[in-house]
Amino acid sequence: MASKEQIYDAAWGKWGKNSQMQMLAEECCELAQAALKQNREHNGRDIDSLCEETADVELLIESMRYHLKLDEKIDEWKEKKLRRLAHILEATNENS
Repeated sequence: MASKEQIYDAAWGKWGKNSQMQMLAEECCELAQAALKQNREHNGRDIDSLCEETADVELLIESMRYHLKLDEKIDEWKEKKLRRLAHILEATNENS
């Protein structure tokens, strides 16, 4: 089997950046819908759909990170967001 990078290169070569960005947006919408359905389903019947859509989104994000060389920038934003969330949680715990 080809490496992930080879597969990402082939997909971007075949369909191009614009198509891959549109696909990412579509898959994000499908993930949102699966999350909402999972939230409604108390017995977890639709967990496979949630997992499948998460995999689709993760693969497209990984491909985007690879092709647009966004790892460092995305990781910086994630760190900022995590610090902010930690701050919010600390403030919430102090007020409880």
